[in-house]
Amino acid sequence: MKKILLFFSLLYAGVVQAQQFDAIAKTLDQMPAVQSPTIVSVAGFINTHFTGEEDKIAAIFYWTTHAIAYDLPGSINGQYDTQTSPEKVQSALTTRKGVCMHYAEVFKALADASQIPVELVSGYTKQYGKISTQTHQWCAAKLNGKWELFDPTWGAGVVIENQYQDHFNTYYFRTPPADLIQSHYPFEYLWQLLPNPMSPAQFKSNEPELQPQKISCNPTVELESYLALTEIEKSKLELNHLQMMGISNPMLRAQETYLKREISYFGLNSTSDKLSQLVDEFNASISAYNKVVMFRNQQFKPAISDEELVASVQLPFNNFTQAYASLMALKEVDRALLGQVNGLTKSFASTKKAWEVQLAFVQEYVATPIENRAELFYTNPRRR
Repeated sequence: MKKILLFFSLLYAGVVQAQQFDAIAKTLDQMPAVQSPTIVSVAGFINTHFTGEEDKIAAIFYWTTHAIAYDLPGSINGQYDTQTSPEKVQSALTTRKGVCMHYAEVFKALADASQIPVELVSGYTKQYGKISTQTHQWCAAKLNGKWELFDPTWGAGVVIENQYQDHFNTYYFRTPPADLIQSHYPFEYLWQLLPNPMSPAQFKSNEPELQPQKISCNPTVELESYLALTEIEKSKLELNHLQMMGISNPMLRAQETYLKREISYFGLNSTSDKLSQLVDEFNASISAYNKVVMFRNQQFKPAISDEELVASVQLPFNNFTQAYASLMALKEVDRALLGQVNGLTKSFASTKKAWEVQLAFVQEYVATPIENRAELFYTNPRRR
């Protein structure tokens, strides 16, 4: 009896979903026909004619799956591999064709324009028990505070005997995580949206006992933390998760290599940017130091209060020491930048001594009775 009730509940849900998309199709048919639509024009129409996140995401899914035709030759020859995200969107809208990355990017761009959070999910797939040799991309959208899964590419059609055929399939619209994991394996296991993520070995064979160590997670909480990370932090976490699950096929190995390169790239550029900033701060400190020395050579004239005099030296010295501390905190410096780091470290070290001499003189100056201060400029000339 339970199985019969489940069957009828699924059947009813399918009927309701079909009716929803029938109504959406009638509305979208009213959209002005243009050869090359834009994200702004399509999202503008959707946001004008639909209210609520659920209706908008359904309209976005329907439009994306019907506006783009799958480019089977393009998926084989790799002609799209070097396109940036904006280029993928523009290419799909102009040519009305593309591969999985184009469907996913257009879906995300329209959702972004509709203020619906969407993230791209990368991984690989399995059909008829066979693991694909190509990577795949689909989407996760946050609706009513909950992440849900979408695959506009598989929702648009199928490949039969090396021929692509249009076939709108609502199964890949808000697919339950436990169902989508039967055919879609994300590189970042958090996007399985499952409390007990499946390993690559399990995915391949559907045998839970093949996973020696059961992993538990709270995808809702952990995804929020993950999405708040910087790009390099995300890559490091993804690499850790990937290796934790096991590198068991060429696509996983390729993703591992990609993440390692990303981490190296982000680390190198981050260090390079930080060094550039520290060089600017060092030059600023030298300029401030020269002003202090010039003012001292003028015997602190025109006169200012003792508080102002101390501050004129202490504040730029504090900025200098903070920059020096940031330089010393750099870790795992790439070999290509090591010479620059060492040279800058030596410059900071020697300049720090010079700053300390000036600061000590000013402190001694303000601690000396006013009538005896002039002598300080002559009795200890080496302090300059």
